[in-house]
Amino acid sequence: MPLNGLEILLMGGGGGLGSATAELLTAEGARVTVSSRTHGMQADITSAADRSRVLDAMPDLYGLAIFTGTPA
Repeated sequence: MPLNGLEILLMGGGGGLGSATAELLTAEGARVTVSSRTHGMQADITSAADRSRVLDAMPDLYGLAIFTGTPA
């Protein structure tokens, strides 16, 4: 499926796997937003308020991927 112009959120995607995924999706034409505690649109996925803020900022969201790693 072509990803041209589709808006995709990588939540918790500030690490190696998230960065590699963002590069791949961008190369396929997607509009990618990365969100993590330290990179991109900063948010903590364990916080309901942060999740709502990030999702509300992306009204044309097509896809969501959540990455988990070592908990803080």
